[in-house]
Amino acid sequence: MTDDQIKHMVDKFLSYRFPEDIQPDGGLSIRRVFNEGTPHEFKATPSGTNLLNAAQAEAMVRHMLNGFPHTAGTPPPQDDGWRDIASAPKTDPANMRALPFLGWCPDRTAALGGDIRVIWWEPLMQRADETKPRARWYGDRDMEEHPTHWRPLPNPPGATP
Repeated sequence: MTDDQIKHMVDKFLSYRFPEDIQPDGGLSIRRVFNEGTPHEFKATPSGTNLLNAAQAEAMVRHMLNGFPHTAGTPPPQDDGWRDIASAPKTDPANMRALPFLGWCPDRTAALGGDIRVIWWEPLMQRADETKPRARWYGDRDMEEHPTHWRPLPNPPGATP
């Protein structure tokens, strides 16, 4: 199976909307209503991204494919410049200089199943609802992102490559 096929399976899992009657087990639970009793009450609709992040979902898919019979004639993946997010450069916490690049961020609401965003690694980001900072991917929408692939930014117009 090609990396593109694996990516497709991972993206499909991450965008899958679970049915309302899902019954998690093994210590997992789903909070179904938020802001209950307020004008801002809303119902939770969990998806694959609520269970696993992109790297974990890819590991799950690769585990499922371990030992899977190979299909003869499967073309090799195209080298289009996209790389697995696990290989992406990370912001150095010593100088906190962000290293921006393009990231493919799966999104079930997007026409292509995802968006290409400018993203970077935030090693010490803390949201208001968190008690301590944690590392995460952040992007040009001023929010946490969950990219599966990355590639370098193109040179600006008129720049020497």
